Amino acid sequence: MSTKEDISGLAGNPICMFAALAFLLIGKTTQFLQIVLALLLVYAIVIPIRYVWFKPRPKPMRWNTFLERFEANSLVSVHTARATILAFVFSMYFGQILVGILFAALIPLVAASRILLRKHRLEDLILGFLVGAGVSLLVLTII
Repeated sequence: MSTKEDISGLAGNPICMFAALAFLLIGKTTQFLQIVLALLLVYAIVIPIRYVWFKPRPKPMRWNTFLERFEANSLVSVHTARATILAFVFSMYFGQILVGILFAALIPLVAASRILLRKHRLEDLILGFLVGAGVSLLVLTII
């Protein structure tokens, strides 16, 4: 694995689930629910978009099935959306500006790694951030 893949993995599903479960294990059910609900909402938004509008990745991928088509579609960076969710939830949990800045740095790092890996273009990353930020604000408001 390369460094850019490692950075991209910081916003992968395993890390997001680990973060959610860590909150649950320490008794912070609110943060657990915020992460899980936000992730579910991101997929509820992105799956229909990718189903209707196919935009090949900068490094095209072959696909035959629905799941492969989803993976081969670059429209809306789910990694960037997940990085944004983690940054929002952790920043609100710790409630300190310095910690918030630290977690906010995760977003451009993950986004840059997605470009370097030729998975997304800038507009995909911007949409991923907007989806992640919108979902985070909604979830943090209601939970």
